[in-house]
Order: sequence, then C-alpha cells, then structure tokens
Amino acid sequence: MKDLVDVQVNDKMDEIWVVEFDTDSAIRFKQELFRAYDENPNKPIVININSDGGSVDGLFLMLDAIDAIKSIAPESLKILTVATGRAMSAAAILLSSGDIRFSSKNTSIMVHEISSGFWGTKADLDIELKEIDRLNTRVLEILVENCNLSGGIEQARELFNRNAYLTPEKAREIGLIDIIGYPKIIERKAYELVICNPTEDCLVSEPKKKKTTKAKKGAKK
Repeated sequence: MKDLVDVQVNDKMDEIWVVEFDTDSAIRFKQELFRAYDENPNKPIVININSDGGSVDGLFLMLDAIDAIKSIAPESLKILTVATGRAMSAAAILLSSGDIRFSSKNTSIMVHEISSGFWGTKADLDIELKEIDRLNTRVLEILVENCNLSGGIEQARELFNRNAYLTPEKAREIGLIDIIGYPKIIERKAYELVICNPTEDCLVSEPKKKKTTKAKKGAKK
C-alpha cells in the first residue's frame, strides 16, 4: 500500500474522466492532463475511471502521459485515481498507477493478461505471439511495481493469468488500491484534501498561514 498523505490545496481538484482506451481517447486524456497541470501545477488531479478497458496502446499512452507530468511537476502534485462502477482490464492498470488510488465500495475490478486476435502465415503468427508476450510482460511489470508485489513477475502471473475479478477489499489487500471511498474536501480557512481510510481517524494538517508585513508610514498601497 502506498503512503497516505495530506495534500493542501487552494481550490477544487481538477477532474478527468476515462471511459475508453482507444487512441483518440488516450490523446484527449493526455491533452486534458497537461491542461490541468498548466493551469495549476500544485493542484491535485483526479482521474475518474469507469471503463471496461480497451487497447493496450491507449493504456500505455495514458501511463506515459502521467509519467511525463510527474517528471516535471513539483513533489506536491498528487494524481489520484478513482474507480466508480467498473475498472476492467486496462482500466484496472490505470487505476493502480495513481499516487493514491480509490475505489467506490460497489466497483467491479478485473485484471487479466492481454489478449489479441490476428491472422497470417505461421512465421507472422510467431512474431505476433512474441510481441504479445512482450507486451504482457510489460503490463505485469507495471502491476508488480504499482502493487508492490514481493513475489515479482511470477506472483503477478499467478494472480492475473486469467480473468481475476476483485472486490475493492481484495484489490486493497493485494495493493492495487489504497482506499475504499472517495477523496474528501474539508474547508478549514482554506481547502484541504484529506486522504484517509474512512474506517480510521483522518489526520488534517492546519493550512500554512500567509506571512504579512506591516506597511511603513508614508508608504503607498
């Protein structure tokens, strides 16, 4: 499970919705992600996910966009992934890739090895099978890193070699999500994003006070 932290923000969170994983949707996702970052580099970005999954190419484009943002963003920027309803296949991989990962209590989550359909000569089929194996290994490596699986690739293969349907509780147990619930905004002189497990006490840090300087006599405002 990833470390849970309090993130202080000055305004509401930017939200992006992910439903499809085709190339066009992935390009729009990248554009929205960079727009949100450009508008306020310190504001948390929420990626809402309700999807049956889709193209692994679209998934990789989205993951690369997140990596690009993280490479230039201040450490204070947090990308939150929130699953509501369904997070299947590629959607579950994206869900696992947030700094802090949420799932509503009734969300269905499913992870499996990638699949494909193709035709051609035997030589072409052998090439395609090698490529599928390469892509599948990369997906499993991402899951190993995101879920912090101590057993590495072999554990990931055992967990996800077939359609692995997970309850939010099971997803949290294996490290695919952190919290069952939603990000919460609490107003206390300034907006604060409180990250906590709903079954535990939430720790909220006081917002930093702005330094004020008294105007010298005769000084113009």
